Amino acid sequence: MGRYLVLWEVDQSKIPIDPKERATGWAFLMSMIRKDREKGITKIAMKTQFKLLCVLILVFFCLFGCATTRSYVDPGYGRATYDDIIRRSAPYRVKIFVEFQRNGEHLPQADSELMGHVERVVRGTGFAIPATQDISGELKVVVNNIADLGKAAAKGFGTGLTFGLAESTITDNYEMEASLYK
Repeated sequence: MGRYLVLWEVDQSKIPIDPKERATGWAFLMSMIRKDREKGITKIAMKTQFKLLCVLILVFFCLFGCATTRSYVDPGYGRATYDDIIRRSAPYRVKIFVEFQRNGEHLPQADSELMGHVERVVRGTGFAIPATQDISGELKVVVNNIADLGKAAAKGFGTGLTFGLAESTITDNYEMEASLYK
């Protein structure tokens, strides 16, 4: 039977920082190797347990380091705070209507989440105060998530098929229309 030399390249930036994650992965790998040794699948021809430990550490770092997630936030958009906005002396009292859509179709289960965001922004900017009586106007906000669901599903399937080893990134595009009626 031939012997094989396996060389691993470790990406140090993907090694879990949390010691508990490392310990969990270490225990999992040790149990896999023990089972293979008991079944006779793997024969270890090493003289010391130290060599086994080194190999296991390398395998651990390679397997668990590749499964980390990375996200990308576009730095092209500047940060603005509510303090950057010139406030009105007397904010409008407006009744707010919101509608969340996905590819142009109304998605009512997301309306309450959108309402919370719109009310917080309207109050924070000092532009208006949400009201139901004695209103001076109506604010209608429609947000449309333009999504390619087929592409997202395909990328998600590919990532799942490889247990997270092949990463993928999906970009959501949103359109927002805000109308103020007096």
